[in-house]
Amino acid sequence: MKVDSEQDRAYEPHVYIELENDLTYDGMVNNKDSAISCSAGQIVTNTVVCSFGRTLSKGENRTFIITLDYKNLGPSFSSINVTANTTSRDTTTNNNHATLKIKVNVVTDLELLGSATKGAQVMYGAGKIKGASAIQFDNEIGDLVQHTYTVINNGEHGTVSKVTVVISWPYEIAASGEYLLYIIGYPQRVGVPEGSSQCHIQDENINPLKYVITDEETIVANNTQRYKRAADKNTAAIKNSETEDGTTKRFVSLNCKDGTATCFNITCEFLKVEPGAEFRIRIDSRVWNSSLTKDYGDTVDYVEIVSNGFLFIDPSAQVSQPTTDNDYARVITEAEPDIALKKQPEKIAIWIIVVAAAGGLLVLIVIILLFWKCGFFKRNRPMTYGVKVEKQNSKKQQYSSVPQSEQEPLT
Repeated sequence: MKVDSEQDRAYEPHVYIELENDLTYDGMVNNKDSAISCSAGQIVTNTVVCSFGRTLSKGENRTFIITLDYKNLGPSFSSINVTANTTSRDTTTNNNHATLKIKVNVVTDLELLGSATKGAQVMYGAGKIKGASAIQFDNEIGDLVQHTYTVINNGEHGTVSKVTVVISWPYEIAASGEYLLYIIGYPQRVGVPEGSSQCHIQDENINPLKYVITDEETIVANNTQRYKRAADKNTAAIKNSETEDGTTKRFVSLNCKDGTATCFNITCEFLKVEPGAEFRIRIDSRVWNSSLTKDYGDTVDYVEIVSNGFLFIDPSAQVSQPTTDNDYARVITEAEPDIALKKQPEKIAIWIIVVAAAGGLLVLIVIILLFWKCGFFKRNRPMTYGVKVEKQNSKKQQYSSVPQSEQEPLT
């Protein structure tokens, strides 16, 4: 900054620099004039006061440089007001004031991370399999699955006025229309200042069947039967994955991108995200045990269930990012069939056993009737063998009555 005395000598000249709350005085730069000194003045008004000694001679000018800390400076900032005065009589005061116009370009790096804080690996097919109308408490649905998305401002300077996170949530299996990840409560925001964020989700997507939540006794149970809509027949293809030990596992992936899961969006907005800030969105749900058991059983080694998150910056925030590769994240839950489900033989319905037994008996009766009709059970044995034996015996008796000398050899 430069201060001039255009006419007579000015006594006790001062410069007052008014700063916004997002700026703080950080000191002078290369100050070789010992007569000039600056210091933070009134804290309430955030003003810096600079003194130029006792006098400023006619035609004399003084130049000084100060630095300001703008760590939390937002893009709404536009100017700094500077005023000079003196104890001498000033005949022209219209040039004692100046406004420094400043264009702020906030460069930052926002990052979105995703993790399964609970339910990274779950089981299905264990215990008694219940339909929607037979369930009363949420823990009867299946294992708890908790997906958490974290927003981090990695920028060193600048505050982002508005950040929006959109999460695509897989709530149904597309091919069958059966529940997949059943949300049991509103999204929780962790580490967020009061009043600086909000999440939008339709009420009918939160515990739509009104089950009793095991840790929220105020919710009344309502076993309303769910009416299925016509589902998109986008069946998940069975894929192969190799493990570290070289074995191959069969799995299906249920996700929004491929259309193998039907999804709805959860939108959360965060205001004034400062450098180093870290906000989290936590979504609690239950994996629907009977759906996976019915649709996949033990035909695969595991089912991959995926939710997706996207991060957006409001264009009016005037914020730029060198890279946006880390503005997307996904969270995976792997559901494996229970060991008992693999070993359990397939049960045959009682009516099938009864029909099979009756059919076998009927076939046996038909065979017996056919044999009876053909006279198999009324055969007459011929007596030729008995007659022949009798004739041979009578011949032997006649031969024995003839004297031995007259007997001829039997032929």
